[in-house]
Amino acid sequence: MNAGSFGVNYYSGFAKVSFDGFINENYFELNPQEKNLIANLEIYHGVAKNPLNFQKDLFLGFLVKSKYDGVGGRQPIDLSIALDVSGSMSSIDDSKIGKSRLTLAKEGLKKLVSILDENDRASLITFNHEIQKLFTLNKKEDIETKFLHDIDAIRANGGTDLLGAVAAAMENFSNETDGPNKLRRILCITDAYYSDDNNALYNLIKKCVEEKNISITFMAIGSDSNLDLADKLCDFKGCNYFPITKSEELESYLSTNFKNIFFPMAHNTKITVLCKNNDAKISKCIGASNPEANINAKNESIFNFGSCFPSEIISLKEGAEEKKYINGGIVLLKVEVPSNEKIDFEFNLEYESIDGKKSSQNYEYEIPVDKLDINYFSNSNIQKGISIFYFTEVLNSFVEKAKKLRENENEEEKKKEIEFIENAQSVKDYLQKNFIFNKNDEESKKEDWRGMDTTLSWRWTR
Repeated sequence: MNAGSFGVNYYSGFAKVSFDGFINENYFELNPQEKNLIANLEIYHGVAKNPLNFQKDLFLGFLVKSKYDGVGGRQPIDLSIALDVSGSMSSIDDSKIGKSRLTLAKEGLKKLVSILDENDRASLITFNHEIQKLFTLNKKEDIETKFLHDIDAIRANGGTDLLGAVAAAMENFSNETDGPNKLRRILCITDAYYSDDNNALYNLIKKCVEEKNISITFMAIGSDSNLDLADKLCDFKGCNYFPITKSEELESYLSTNFKNIFFPMAHNTKITVLCKNNDAKISKCIGASNPEANINAKNESIFNFGSCFPSEIISLKEGAEEKKYINGGIVLLKVEVPSNEKIDFEFNLEYESIDGKKSSQNYEYEIPVDKLDINYFSNSNIQKGISIFYFTEVLNSFVEKAKKLRENENEEEKKKEIEFIENAQSVKDYLQKNFIFNKNDEESKKEDWRGMDTTLSWRWTR
């Protein structure tokens, strides 16, 4: 299960690298796959040597899993689609593909319409500085032919009235206060280049969600993603935001992963982690928004994830055994331990099901003294999570170095440094040379590090 609903954002330029971004591109072994509960926790710990300061670090990790992972919670849906056709949508982000943002959006929407069920309904508006309603809510059989014809004729030009687009998409539900489908969602595909006041848009979304019971999904193509809007949007029940930086992502979201990202499984999800030892301290949360703010004076770490969505599951054959891996979701807690004694933690998971039923589950986790040595990992998931954390820390050190280059007046030195950063094969190479894991660990050797595409020239993110 994806605990939280904010996707990954990448853009070209020197900013800060996101742990969540790389986590959401990776897969973690399920031990075992959840069969019964809407939400459940896997808990791990690991001890490693920090590759930057060579100090011993202790991490606690957890992953939220669900019986809906891999299968989704598909139900009939009413989908009001708003497609950005402003001039900036003609931009081409990937020269190798050679397709504009609008072309990618149209191809993705064709895939989406093709997988709609017979009871689903969809409507379509296009927007630039003007709003055009192409068709109102209708079932797939009534719109598919017209949709495919109309969408091919769309061209990009003009400005961007994102506020008007959301209002128009919401109006498609105006006569549907008690429609046949309980789940109603606006899908807005845009490059999110929006220069007007975000507050007006935020207030409209608030009305849409809280008064009309309509959820919103934003898919932002390209490098101009509105991160302020993304942070605010994910505060609302059932809403999510996905920056699109690779051509295959949009198609995946609108086809293969449709059953996951459009159908939340739980709301008001809250995880509380309490360290019961007086001298041990949770010092950092890794994998949650505003992490430092989540640690209180009681030595508790509190995660409010809002709405949760199911995750993709893949199967990998390892010899005669088939293992299940879940996409993303792991969260880390860094723990400071001044004395060498066992550490006790208490976890509490609370959530509300889609039909409003509240649930609460408690967990105990103990780290014994003999499991506090460097290179101890309770399983491969925590080892991989820690590696990705260090990976982002190393990348950020490169980013800081790159920022300083801008102020370097020695052109020859600057040129050499830029070549070093941009031509580095991968930070994974750096970790292999400088990061001390147990290199004889057979599990580590077998671990599938999918998603670790780490070329430095474009992998920068907020």
